[in-house]
Amino acid sequence: SVESEPADEMALRELGSLEAPKDIDVLFVDQLIWPYNGFDENTGREFERCFERLNALKLARPGLRVAFQLRHYPDAARRQAVLARVTPFFTAPIEILSNDGRGERYRNIARCRVVVTFQSTLGYDEVFIGRNTKALFANFTSNPYELYSDDARFQLWDQSSSPEAFIRRIDELVALKLPQPPEAALERHAFVDGKVPERIVAALT
Repeated sequence: SVESEPADEMALRELGSLEAPKDIDVLFVDQLIWPYNGFDENTGREFERCFERLNALKLARPGLRVAFQLRHYPDAARRQAVLARVTPFFTAPIEILSNDGRGERYRNIARCRVVVTFQSTLGYDEVFIGRNTKALFANFTSNPYELYSDDARFQLWDQSSSPEAFIRRIDELVALKLPQPPEAALERHAFVDGKVPERIVAALT
């Protein structure tokens, strides 16, 4: 008899084979913003530096499609409050992508080349989605404990918040060919519970 493929390996394979045009170059995934994100103000407001760098990127690279992916907000008032804090940072044409809570975020991630995240390890989850999806853990704090990538290619720890450094790293990652998730992502996946892809597949079906 043929031994069945473990569910986790099936989930990984299904996520990795998601066919989607790579029509979004850079995507920042909403992780809540200060004062809603539960951080102290100094750390929580570091998200704002990410927004400023995304705006600088779009101004410097107008040909790139740059987008902000909203979380699913059942509370319309909270959604509007988040948008009211985020959109003033975007003077360049950065798209705001909606989220219906039915896997739309994951489908958009499959369409992007580089996912930008701040403190969350969700970047390692997202490299499993689609083919050649990369993540950048952008950290502008002075706190080394906010570092979340063991692979230097995907980590930008820049206390000076230099727009040029951010743009250079994005350029590198957009051009990078990543045939499979990096070892750091595989190790984290195993450390958490080995079921991250299964949960994502469940959200998509």
